[in-house]
Amino acid sequence: MTPGSNKLADQFDDSFDHFIYVSRDVVTGGSLSISLTVSHDIGTYKSHYHAKLLSKTSISLQGYSGKILVFSGKDNGASVLIQHIIIGKGNTAYFLTMFSDRTHISADKALFKTIYRTWKPT
Repeated sequence: MTPGSNKLADQFDDSFDHFIYVSRDVVTGGSLSISLTVSHDIGTYKSHYHAKLLSKTSISLQGYSGKILVFSGKDNGASVLIQHIIIGKGNTAYFLTMFSDRTHISADKALFKTIYRTWKPT
C-alpha cells in the first residue's frame, strides 16, 4: 500500500507490474462529479498510455454509481487492456483499475469482475 497525501489518494498497487490499482478520494467543499471525473480520466489514459476508449458503461456497486471504462493502450511498450471503474456517492470517489497483458484478456476480465463485485467501500 502507498499512503496518500493531501494531493494523492491512498493506493493499493503493485509498483513493479502495475496490475491492480484501487484508490479512494474525497472532494472537500462540494460533491463529486462523475461526468467530470470520467472526462478527466479518459484524457489521462489517452495521454499517458496512448489509450483508445473501447467502451463506457454505467455501473452500480454497494450503493455507489459511476462508469466502467475499457481502453486498449500501451504500458512500457506492451499492449494492454485497461479496465477502469469510477464510482462515487456524495463527496467520495473510488477508482478500481486493472491493467491486463493482451494475451490474458479473457481470464483478466473474469478476474476483474470477481474483484469489483466483491468490493466494499471503507
